[in-house]
Amino acid sequence: TFALANQGNVKTVESDLIQPMWNYIFSYRNAFDISKSGRADVTVILNSFTADSIRVEASIQQFKDGRWVTIKTWSNTVKDNITCGLAKSWYVMSGYYYRMVSTGMVYKNGKIVEQTSYTSPIRLY
Repeated sequence: TFALANQGNVKTVESDLIQPMWNYIFSYRNAFDISKSGRADVTVILNSFTADSIRVEASIQQFKDGRWVTIKTWSNTVKDNITCGLAKSWYVMSGYYYRMVSTGMVYKNGKIVEQTSYTSPIRLY
């Protein structure tokens, strides 16, 4: 939250959109939720300004025996496109904490030129 001065009045403006400054990545969106029935829904979308190919990876992790264990992983790669995403579901067991970890990569000439990652808030099911 920050204030703007306007002819002696003070107005408060809130902004919830904070993004890192990337050279190749335009936006990186992630969502993770677990339904009452135990269905974990994972969504990852990466938009690039320019790329030869884009890859996204997402994993569901379970907190078990004092450490995070990956229980399911997905990935998707697209070529000659500026958008890559995935939307997947997986049923989890009750009584554990879960989180999603994702990575997005942009390639030019066969090499990674930019990479970003995300770790979701922890969910208890």
